Amino acid sequence: MKKNNVGNTDFQKMANQALILDYLRKKGPRSRVDISNAIGLRQSTVTYIINRLSAFKIVGEVDIEYERNPRGRAPVPICINNSYGHILGMELGPDSCYMVVTDIQGAIVFKERISLSKGPKSFIKKAGACYTACTAKIASKGFNILAAGFAVPGIVDRQAGIIKNSPAHGLTEELDFTAGMSGIVKYPFIIENDANCAAQSILWEKSAGDYENSFICFYIKNYPAAGAGRYLPGLSFSLAFNGKLYRGKSGEAGKFLDTAAGQNSKTRISQDDIRRAFTEAKSREELLNRIFDRFGGTISALDLDEVYFGGDSLFDEPWLNDYSSRRKGLQDAPDIRVNPLRPFDAAYGACAGVLSDIYAIPQVGSKANTDGLTWDSLLS
Repeated sequence: MKKNNVGNTDFQKMANQALILDYLRKKGPRSRVDISNAIGLRQSTVTYIINRLSAFKIVGEVDIEYERNPRGRAPVPICINNSYGHILGMELGPDSCYMVVTDIQGAIVFKERISLSKGPKSFIKKAGACYTACTAKIASKGFNILAAGFAVPGIVDRQAGIIKNSPAHGLTEELDFTAGMSGIVKYPFIIENDANCAAQSILWEKSAGDYENSFICFYIKNYPAAGAGRYLPGLSFSLAFNGKLYRGKSGEAGKFLDTAAGQNSKTRISQDDIRRAFTEAKSREELLNRIFDRFGGTISALDLDEVYFGGDSLFDEPWLNDYSSRRKGLQDAPDIRVNPLRPFDAAYGACAGVLSDIYAIPQVGSKANTDGLTWDSLLS
């Protein structure tokens, strides 16, 4: 394999560093020679980068059995040091927050649901209270938080850090979340739609493999609304094609809730349909019927690998398997699964969104990592 020349530019150094770290994340401990051969960098370049990362304790040598070269000394495998730092993910609900902490390879080390006090607060104050409660919960656990991700219901412009609207939180006008939280959060952070985060959790779990899945992830929540005993149910979905989240030309792909009375009654999905599904078994099956009546043709045409359901625990996998075996036309459909990380799927996906940025291989002309979430930005 032809070796890539390493220039002196910061971009080339960052790209080569990301290549090595992403390779170690996916393949586990590897020797310097194996890294060089696998990703096409000169061995001197690999050694230079490994030495630099070792100085920051991001990687280190590991004492495990490794294939010995009969004509030379035993190679010393290198691995990522999981204790270097952690990522905090939070799903911001109206009355609670799901939080997840992962190590720098995405393994969950802590998770918990935190109830939030009720009262008339601005969204930024509510988000700040959630962040404060989460950091207080983990303060004694010794986590070194490097960055954070927030999952929010509604239309979110991740690149700009803006919430365009969020009915669950009573937001009807744009809110600059990044500007509002910059004085509160102590480290780099991102914000993303909750359904996209749920899909991101699946993508991250599958990213270590060589096969890049395509799937649709339906995200169903039943948020408490203003007024005693009232709930604001929501249905949204995310699409992933060949291992990448599809955002659409406007970045708003997937947000869906059909309440228009003029739609075909067989396929119309209203908030009442979702609300009843949380309390009535018959309505639960009727909701699935409407979802597949509405999206079945699209799912078939896209030739997807899987269909996922996440969010609140409305369905379980045995029930879904029974449903798919009974419903006409689903026997040959993609596998229908429950996101195994629910109800923490969006919070974990917020972590995964941060990790995806950190491990991303920089591309010339790419707009990725404009929020500063790169390895170099996190070195301390």
